[in-house]
Amino acid sequence: MAFVCYYIVKFVSLSSETVTKALGGLGKHWRESADRKRPARQAEVEDLRAEVKALSKRLDIFRTRESIYLEYIIYDTDYHFNERLRLTGTAFMPTAHKSFPDFQKEWLNRNHMDMTDITL
Repeated sequence: MAFVCYYIVKFVSLSSETVTKALGGLGKHWRESADRKRPARQAEVEDLRAEVKALSKRLDIFRTRESIYLEYIIYDTDYHFNERLRLTGTAFMPTAHKSFPDFQKEWLNRNHMDMTDITL
């Protein structure tokens, strides 16, 4: 219980100048200690923000890639289904089928993007 009280008093002391003054030297020590650590913590926060921003960009790239893959799978499934229906009982040549790289280029053009938008 004393441990909990210690952290509560310390937290309140760091949050309130009045409580810091009321605690005298102990409050002053806690406040000065927190002030010394603040620049390092601020640098850490900035580093973490930069990491989040970079990860956000990578996540956007992965989401775009996933969209392309999903649309290609749908296209490819439809193509093969329709070809089976069309060729059932006949000897006709299959219609043209897009490869994934061709589909990807078409998708990127349709969405006003290029390969740099999906490259890490």
